[in-house]
Amino acid sequence: MMAKLPGAKDVDEYLKKHSPDELKAILTKKITLVDFRIDVLLKETENLPPQVRRASAAKAALPLAMKAQDEIIRSEILKGIASKTGVSLES
Repeated sequence: MMAKLPGAKDVDEYLKKHSPDELKAILTKKITLVDFRIDVLLKETENLPPQVRRASAAKAALPLAMKAQDEIIRSEILKGIASKTGVSLES
C-alpha cells in the first residue's frame, strides 16, 4: 500500500510541517501500487483523448497484476484496473 504525502518527499519531511494526526488521516487513505500507477499515468497523459489515456493506463498497470502469484489476487487486481480505467475486463 502507498499513501500520497502532499508537499513532502517522505514521512519525516511531512511531519516537520504537519501533526501526527494529519499523517494518520492520510494513511487511512492509502492506495495500492496499481492504483498509484494508474493515477500517475492518467495525469501524465491528460492531453490525450480519454480513450487513449484509459487504454494506456490499463496496459501499463497490467504487468503489475500479472506478477501476482495467486490467481484470485490477480483477478481482483485486474477487476480494479478495469474499474479504475473504464477499460472492460475482457479487453
